[in-house]
Amino acid sequence: RFLNAAAEPVYHAPPYAGFTWTALVDPVLRRYLGVPEAGDGIQIVQTVPTSSAAGALLPNDVVLRWDGFAVDNQGFYLDPDFGRLRLSHAIAGRRLAGETVAVDLVRGGQSRTVSITLKSYNEADALIPENTVGAPPDYLVESGFVLRELTGSYLRSGERGLVNANPRLAHIYLTRA
Repeated sequence: RFLNAAAEPVYHAPPYAGFTWTALVDPVLRRYLGVPEAGDGIQIVQTVPTSSAAGALLPNDVVLRWDGFAVDNQGFYLDPDFGRLRLSHAIAGRRLAGETVAVDLVRGGQSRTVSITLKSYNEADALIPENTVGAPPDYLVESGFVLRELTGSYLRSGERGLVNANPRLAHIYLTRA
């Protein structure tokens, strides 16, 4: 798939759903979220505002099925070709950007199905862009100071990388999309 996509005049990266989730094994939390105390499903923690899942998935949704595949309470599904795999493979490994998937979930104790049109990850939407190789960095020279946009590779540069970076910037880089 990658080689076929790379050969196209405009490269389209694999799809990116844009949400974080947590395993859902605690029976008390499962009862609170309106799902049976034992069973399948993962809890959505948050979505990235510009992602495929933004607006379709909400915090505390419980995803039971993704694109027809049952998702267990640890975030795995049974792939027909490879066996038990992480949900991330069902997102990026089985579909292309632009395709729509059906997601069965429980929201507020009510079952529903939502459609998500998968998008590629857009590096330009990141607070701290990572993949900027190949393009000259934008910069401004003012009174002898060279000002440039912060990138992931620039933040990690130096003798000890992120260890010596500004803690606030390192936190943003490591925890936010």
